[in-house]
Order: sequence, then structure tokens, then C-alpha cells
Amino acid sequence: MSAGSEARDADPVQLRDALLALWARKEFEELHAVAQRGFSALGDPLEGLLEVLDGCPGVQKGKSSSPGYCIFAEFLHWQRLHPQAGLQGVPAARVRPLQLRALGFIVENQPSFADALLNIFQLASLDRDLLLEQRGQLLARGSYREAALLSMKLKLQADQDVEEVCVPLILLDKQSLVESLVRGHPSLQERLVRLLDSWCGPDFSLAHLLSRYPKLQLSQHHRDRLHPKVLSKQVFRLMERFAVDPALCPNAVFKRRLDSLRFLMYKRFVEKSMTEENWTDHVQAMVGEHGELQCQLIALLAKYGAPAGAAQWALRYRVPRDRLPFGVWSEVQRLPEHLPVQQADTADTLDTWELPLHRKDNCYQLPVPKESIHFLDTVEGLRWCQETVLKSGAVVGFDMEWRARFGSVSKPPAALIQLAVPGFVFLLDPCESGHEDHLRLAELAGFIRSLFADPSITKLGYGMSGDLRSLSATWPEFCQDPLQEASVLDLLSTHQQLQRAKRSLPAGPRNVEASNGPAEKGLSLLVQQVLGKPLDKTEQLSNWERRPLRPSQLYYAAADAYCLLDVYSALTRDPARFGLPADFHRAPPEKKKWRERRRPPGSPEEPRRPAPAEAPSPWPPAAAPGPRPPQQLRVVCDNMLQGLGRYLRCVGVDVHMLDSSDDHRLAAEIARTEGRVILTSGLPFQTLKSQVGEGRCLVVDCSEKARDQAVRVLKHFNVQVTQAAIFSRCKVAVCVPLSLPSPLVDTISLGSFEVFGLALLCARNSQGPYPTPPPSGISLSASIAVSPSHGVCNGDRYMRMSREEMERLLRERGLLPEQGSGSEEPEQRAKEGCPPAAAAAAPPSSDAPRYASQCQWAPPADMDPRTLTFASGAALQLHAVPPGVLRKVELFYVCTSCGKVFWEGSHFGRVLSQLQEVLHIEEGESLYQDLTD
Repeated sequence: MSAGSEARDADPVQLRDALLALWARKEFEELHAVAQRGFSALGDPLEGLLEVLDGCPGVQKGKSSSPGYCIFAEFLHWQRLHPQAGLQGVPAARVRPLQLRALGFIVENQPSFADALLNIFQLASLDRDLLLEQRGQLLARGSYREAALLSMKLKLQADQDVEEVCVPLILLDKQSLVESLVRGHPSLQERLVRLLDSWCGPDFSLAHLLSRYPKLQLSQHHRDRLHPKVLSKQVFRLMERFAVDPALCPNAVFKRRLDSLRFLMYKRFVEKSMTEENWTDHVQAMVGEHGELQCQLIALLAKYGAPAGAAQWALRYRVPRDRLPFGVWSEVQRLPEHLPVQQADTADTLDTWELPLHRKDNCYQLPVPKESIHFLDTVEGLRWCQETVLKSGAVVGFDMEWRARFGSVSKPPAALIQLAVPGFVFLLDPCESGHEDHLRLAELAGFIRSLFADPSITKLGYGMSGDLRSLSATWPEFCQDPLQEASVLDLLSTHQQLQRAKRSLPAGPRNVEASNGPAEKGLSLLVQQVLGKPLDKTEQLSNWERRPLRPSQLYYAAADAYCLLDVYSALTRDPARFGLPADFHRAPPEKKKWRERRRPPGSPEEPRRPAPAEAPSPWPPAAAPGPRPPQQLRVVCDNMLQGLGRYLRCVGVDVHMLDSSDDHRLAAEIARTEGRVILTSGLPFQTLKSQVGEGRCLVVDCSEKARDQAVRVLKHFNVQVTQAAIFSRCKVAVCVPLSLPSPLVDTISLGSFEVFGLALLCARNSQGPYPTPPPSGISLSASIAVSPSHGVCNGDRYMRMSREEMERLLRERGLLPEQGSGSEEPEQRAKEGCPPAAAAAAPPSSDAPRYASQCQWAPPADMDPRTLTFASGAALQLHAVPPGVLRKVELFYVCTSCGKVFWEGSHFGRVLSQLQEVLHIEEGESLYQDLTD
């Protein structure tokens, strides 16, 4: 046999071994040369490729740094130079077996380069039933993500069951993958939206759904994503994205309307910021003929102390007596049988141009007379407006109003467009009242386009993105041909810049702005901060589509647009007074996003971002100037800062954390009732800070890690953290009923507690035992049992219990397995290579940190020796203490508030090292002490 013939009969296994050896030695140039020669020498390059890849490590991961990925990349490079080496060159009898082998390789290994393999072996040409069978195998194995990817790559979506493929992916929070899976398939999109809507119904049971997927282990985060409130938002988002008829999603629509009804009740009866006429108009449009919403409306009216109003609505809707709340039926009997149509309370509406006296003194006043406000609904009036506004160098305030459509999917069209120039306000009507309005509306659209495109005219707005979406809903041509924007200043960006500058000012005396109404926000807050008085928002939620508009509506619309001119003028005259640069109106502030980049080992360290603590503090000075122990700091953490709350509780701070489904406003109520400080972030800060005293609500930077947030909070309040304060509070999810309203908790994530030195050792529920971490990694470990309620114990009173006492209690309760004779165990332990019990329980070395909590110690008399319960009603959690830990731990700690059992371990030192920046060590005191001291 010639040398050329030997080269063409090269062994793929030998080629693979040679390439792997070169990879291990990092001789990449030689690997490239050998690969190119080797693939050319293969008798069947495609079959040889599968043989080479089949034994390569790292194929499953598919990382670019793996040898399998590198070898496949070399094959692609070789194939580009040899295009004839494709499936078309393989004999017909061998094509199908080769495709089946390639398909099996993809299904089994799921490499990241599966797309290229699909193209090389033309797997889409295989029999569809065979491809569906392979996908079914992936689903049976629980490889749901891989099955979805295979469906998309081979275009198998049309033959798939939405529930079979999408439900497990949704449970695992793979929503984006699910949406990609149904993209381009309207029938699948509709079935997906209807499926999610069914989960919003009152009969949906998450436990029943999970019973169909016993292999899935859902974290608490995944369960929170399945809350009806979150699901309904997903349904509405997908309805808009996939253009699904809202009538197909009755559960989500009902929940959205019910939430909107509650919101209207709050605006009318708590904030008192809506007139009777506006409130009635929205309620009638929202409730309609929906019987359940009618009953909910009456129940809410009775709850807010309006039984007479509830009786009127009950009589109007003919609600049965058995659906009426207590006391409403007696009010119904006092009313006439035929109730006239309810009229708005004229005393509660604004029928005059001037504001009432109490609002005139406290709100922004329109500085132009009524005669300068022009409502234009004709072509002649529109052309006069164009001549006045379209002038070079003009400054124009731009605003829009639309009717709030609670429960609507898409953005409502504009009902009024306001343009303000010095001395005049033009109110343009974009509503079509007849066929003759077509010309006027077309000319109005052209006017808007010309105004936005003119670079010589400065356009002022606030939150312009919402206005532009409403314009697109009014004129669909703006979607195909978007507006060209020039010289547009969105004062929302300026307001955000002003807020950042305000927080960075040096701490000093502050004026506390108090009002009887709700906290100002948005444009009203900007007007208050710049001009001294907020806007009157009484007509904000009125019916802007009605014609004619009331004088109070005209006044509100004109003020909303004209205030933009006054704010801009004040900021331009003295930008430094508000912490703005002189050219703030020329370029919007640049948004900088810091992103951590992974640095390969051995590379030089890049300059680090300055620590947040070095930046000017946005918080007011702390209330107590001297150092304080952690136990004296009491805070309530918003549900967006649960990681911060766990860190603070780890060092002994009294922390109340909101549940993920709680409303942000609950934090203010808890802070006022229990004397706590609110820690929040983002938009809720503006609402919450006005509901508590000065310095009692602090905003935290969400971009920081929880540990850095905790360090900032502790430094701000001058909290002196000592070693004894670590783990002085019980902080794992509570495991006994504490009457805390919260969703059912079936699983607990182990990883989420490791940073605090906590490990769940032997928790059980109806799903079976949780994984048990190795005993050598145990920290101040907690043994817990899961119950239907969840929360955090937050107790700081513990009882010490010796190993002998714990062993006695376990034996008495039958929780300690019976052992053989005393001589058998040491012998068996010696056979297993384990140290004797005395050695296993030896104290750690002198360099291990010592746990000496600064908590309250309970005497043994606090526990009932018969029932093993404490005064709090909690029972000692003996059933979750692993017997094996008795050989390693001498002293146990029992929380008297919830009955959990803790013991000391190696993670305690790691927690100390994480908090060294704020840890207070007295002079002469060592951070590490010998347990034998």
C-alpha cells in the first residue's frame, strides 16, 4: 500500500488523540496544522468528524476554551477550503445512517455548535416523525431547554403541545426561551397566552401543577414569578406583543380591572384626589356588565364607609341580596325602586375657571388669562396656531392628555394636545367627530411632524416617550415613518439630573415639605422643587374624550403645558442653584453603566471603580452621633433589598423584610408603627420618604452588592459591630406558624444562605428530603422543618444545650438510631478510617474564630420538659437534627422563638472576614480565640 493510500485511511481515533495531546500542551499552531492534514487524510471526513468529537472532553459544555469546540472550529475552517467534502459527496446508502448518528450525537451531548452540525448533516431533511421522537426523548429525560432548542432549530413548533414543552420552561423562569419558541406561530402564541391566563384564575393550584413535574426543584424566586400579580403582567405584555384578543384572557383582565378598581377607591376615599364625577365615570366604564366586578365595587364601598353609595350602586346593578355586605340591604330598602341616573356632586367639581381658594394657595397658578387659552378644533384655528408656534428660536411646551383605560392592553390614543408659548396656550383636538375632520387631522399630523423636525425650535416635555407612543396610537403612520426629533429637551432627564445633584449636596439643615395629600411625583414634584408649588392634579384622571371639556379640564391642561416654560426659564436663569451645569439644556446627561468584566487568571488587575462609600452620601446625617450596638438599629427593608436585610440581620440588626408580594407602602406603615427606618431603592423612595419623618427613609443603590450596601448602612448609622453580634439573631426562613400572611413555601434554596454562614442540613417536606451538605462545610448551621407559613424569625433569645442533653432528647423521642454494643462502634469507625468520637468532637485549632453571641440567653426552665415547647408556642425542632452531627458538635443553640437548632462551624470565620471593614475589635482583643480559653 502506498503512502498516499495510508494517508487517506487515517484513523479518526489516532487523529483525535494527537489533537488532544497538542491541546494539552497548548501547541495551537501545531494543532492547526495537524488538524488540517488529518481531516484531509480521512476516508470519510463527516463520519470521521463524529468519531473525533464523540470522545472529546468538553463537548457538552461547548465552551470556546474546550478542546471539542476548538477541534470543531478547525473542521469548519478545513471544510471552507474543501467545499466538496459535504453530505452531497456521501453515497446515498450511507446518508441516512450518518444523519441518524449525527442526530443522536446532538441529542445526547447538546453541543453549542449544534446549529452548524444541523447544517452540515442536513438533519432538517430527516423524517419528521423521527425528529419528533428524538424531541420526545429529551422531554422524557427532563431536558426541557434542549428539547425547545431542538424544536426551534429543526422547525418542529407546529407539531408540539404547548403545555408539554412550555410549562416546565415557564416554571424554570425561561420565559424568553418560551417566547422565542412560539415566535412566528400565531396559534401557539394564542395557546400560550391562554395557558398563562388560566394560571391567573381562582382555581389554579401551583402544588397540583408541580406534582406533574416531580423532577423540577423550584427556588423561592421561581415561585414568586408564578404569583398571580406577576402572571397577569406577563399576560398583558404578551397580549400586546402577539396581538391576542383580550376576550380570550378573562382571568387576567378581571384581575387588572379589580386592581384598578381598588386604585380608584384609594384615590377617591384615601387620597381624596379625584372628583365624584371623574370617579363615577371611570367606575362605570370599568365595571360595565361584569357581575363579579359589580359585587366587588359594592363590597369596597362598604369597606370604605360609604354604605349609602354602595346601596345606590347595588340598586342600579340589581345585585342579589345574598351578595351584599352587611348593612347594605337596609340602605337599599330606603331607596326608591327606580333610582335616577346618578349625577355628579356639583360641589365637588370645578365648573369655574379659577381654582378654589385652598388649591390656589397651595398649587401652581397659570400665569396667563383665560382669554389666552385657545381650544382649536377647526382647520382655520390649526393654521393660526402653526403661524404662531413655528417661528425660529421659539421655545414650546409640549404635553398630551388621554383617557386612562384601566385594564387596556395598548396605549390609548391622544385626546388632547397642548402647545404652550410665552403668553399663549393652544389646546389641539385630535379626536375625530365626523368625516369632515379627516382633512384637519391629516394637517394636524403634518404640523406635529414639522414641529418636532425643526432644529430651530426648542421643544420641552416631561416623559416624552409616553407621549410619542400615544401619538403613534393616534396616527399609525408614525409607526412606519417615525418622527424626526431635533432640539427636544425631555425635562424628565433634567429632573433626574437635578435629583442626583440634590443628593450629592453637603449634608445640612433641610426643609421638610409636608402636605395633607399624597406625596408629589413626576412633573408636579419638579414644579414644586423649582417653582415652589406643585401642580393641581385633580383633573388628571378625568375623561379627556368628552366634549365639551369642562373649564377645570381646560385649566389643568393649559397649566400642565405652560409650567414647562416656567420651569425651563427658572433652570436656565440659575442652573447652579439646582446643581445643574450651564449647558444642561444642550445635551442630556450621559448614562454610565458600570459592568464587571471577568478577568482571566494572571492578567493585570484593572483600576477598580471607586467604592460607593467614598462618594458624597445621598443620605441625611444619622440621628445618633455616637456609636451604637446593632441591636439598637431597627429597619424595614423593601422587598427589593432582601439580600441587604439578611446581611444586616446577620450582624444583629433588627430587620423587618417585606415579602415579594407586599406593597411598598406597607413599609411606611411598619416604620411609623414600630419606629423603624425604611431602606428602599428606586421610585418608591419618593413616595415613602414623605410618609415618615426626616431621615427615616433612605435610598440604597441597587447596583451595589448586598455586602457593600450593608457596610454603607452600618457606617451611616455608626453601628459598632462586634464579634459577639454575629449570628445573634435567628435569620433562616421560619419553620413554625407565626401567623404571618405569606404564600406557601415548599422549597428553600441552600445557596442563598451560604454567604451568611448558614446551611440547611436536613429539611424535609412533602416533596422529600433536601440535599445534605457535607458536615465539614457546616457553619452556624440550622436544622429546620418546612411548614405552610414562611417569613423570618428575627429572634435574639437562645437556649444553650449540651451534646449529652441533645442526644438524650433524641433517644427519648426515638430519633436516634439504635446502635450495637459499645465495642462495635469504635471498631467499625476504625474500619471506615474515621476518628473515635472523642477525636471527632475535639475543639478546633486556635486559629478558628470563636462564636460567642451577644444575644439573650434563656434558662433551661423556659422549655417545657414534657412537650419540648417554649413560651412562644414553638416546639424544639429535634426531628431535623442529623444524628451524625452529635459526634462533631459539643454545644447547640436553640432559638426560643421558632425552635430551630444551630451549631457552630467553619463558616463563622468567613463571615467575620467579609465584615472586617465594620467589625469593631477592642484594643488587645484577638479576632480569633481558642475554644479552650
